[in-house]
Amino acid sequence: MNFKLSIVGAIVSIALAGCNGSSDSDLEGSKLTYTLTGKLAEGFSDSIMICVDLNSDFICDDKDIVSESTDGTFILKNKNSSLLTKPIVVYGRNINSTKLSNEYDFKLVSPASKEFGESKVITVSAVSSLVFSKMNDASNPLLFADAVKSIKQSLNTHISSDIDDIFAIELSDEAEKVKFNHFNDNFVRYMEELDKDEEFKSSLLKVGTESEYLVKAFSANDTDAISIVKNKIKNNTIKALGFNDTGVTQHFVNGKMQDQPSDEFPGQDADYGLDSSGKSGFNLVKIDNKGNELIQTAKNWDCVKDLNTGLMWEVKVDDVTSPRHKGRGYELKTATYTPNKNDHAAATCSTDGNSDFCNTEQYVNYINKINLCGKSDWRLPTANEQFDLLDLSESRKLPDAYLLTGMNLDFFPHVNGGNDDLGWYWNTTRFTTDNPEALIYTSVDQAGDTIGDLTYGIDLCKNDKAIDEDDCYYENALLVRLVTE
Repeated sequence: MNFKLSIVGAIVSIALAGCNGSSDSDLEGSKLTYTLTGKLAEGFSDSIMICVDLNSDFICDDKDIVSESTDGTFILKNKNSSLLTKPIVVYGRNINSTKLSNEYDFKLVSPASKEFGESKVITVSAVSSLVFSKMNDASNPLLFADAVKSIKQSLNTHISSDIDDIFAIELSDEAEKVKFNHFNDNFVRYMEELDKDEEFKSSLLKVGTESEYLVKAFSANDTDAISIVKNKIKNNTIKALGFNDTGVTQHFVNGKMQDQPSDEFPGQDADYGLDSSGKSGFNLVKIDNKGNELIQTAKNWDCVKDLNTGLMWEVKVDDVTSPRHKGRGYELKTATYTPNKNDHAAATCSTDGNSDFCNTEQYVNYINKINLCGKSDWRLPTANEQFDLLDLSESRKLPDAYLLTGMNLDFFPHVNGGNDDLGWYWNTTRFTTDNPEALIYTSVDQAGDTIGDLTYGIDLCKNDKAIDEDDCYYENALLVRLVTE
């Protein structure tokens, strides 16, 4: 390969510093103290409960950073940097509502304060809840800026074209005020319904899928349309695939790894996500060739199901006669790329004489034909899917190469350990290039001293060019591990 782009390979330390606002931090007793400032949107009672939702269950309890306020505003301070990185939940009451057992009758959420930048007062509202949902949309999760842009477009279309800052909406037109008030009232009532039915979390994470229709129906106060959009959200069967963490559960402190976090070195990988409990968050299950789940101690299995993401992965074999052999190299063949003669010469089929298994297309067809693990829709993974499977806490080495692996050897025991393309596996992710005769495809390193490297080259030439001619420096044949859902 010509180039390497490393996306993992170093521990990154982030120092938070500021003067004021939602992401403020100061030194107090040689430890950083973080500050979060915010308020509940106007139109509700001043008595509120606020929490930074550390465990992402949308319930303020003793596991979270919790406070109460009698004037609708809040200032939270804590030495835990999660104050700035976790969602904000606010319980409130409608002005003339009847008190419930916990004194509140609805809750709204907001993305973490780090998304807003420093010196910002966070306004928790129906709009912020919708932005959060859009960021966690089961079918198409968006980055904060893109989620804001999407919700702003919906508000501009169905309420007012004058809305610029969606977190500080001020309207002068009376008809537009009515629409905005309808939107807020209907959204809050919806949140109340979800909370009472104990469907708040599951439904909120699907609301973003119908955000355009929801804004339209709620702002128009159209009873029939509101009922339709609620039912669409409730019956949404889109599979919400989750994500794995890195597997790193220890903290790097003063040059050493330790189990306990340190206030002197906050915000490390082990503080967040599925690994933050101190136990690797991966949730893998062995699968037999018929698609049945096996016990964790099973000695023979053909696939591994990732319960966090919903994906199933092929397990390689240590049999040189099998197309699934851990060291077999395949030339890449896709709808946009046909291997050139140099790629073909590098494929394993050139040395073992088996022309039926030279390229990735042939291999995918073969695995689907034999219905490996009961599946017939196997494919090459994307780079993100490959990377998400890496367990960066794995410290064992390959027995035949004595190199570290990024794969959990309890589930993926046969990782290649003996050729020039050690650990690199094909995926379908592409980059663009100025060379009209070349394509840039990627592979992710899964073993060796560059685990997690995203490696790519511009030497995938579309024509049969000689090596060293017009940037075709190297032939390309890599390993393959297929995936299915």
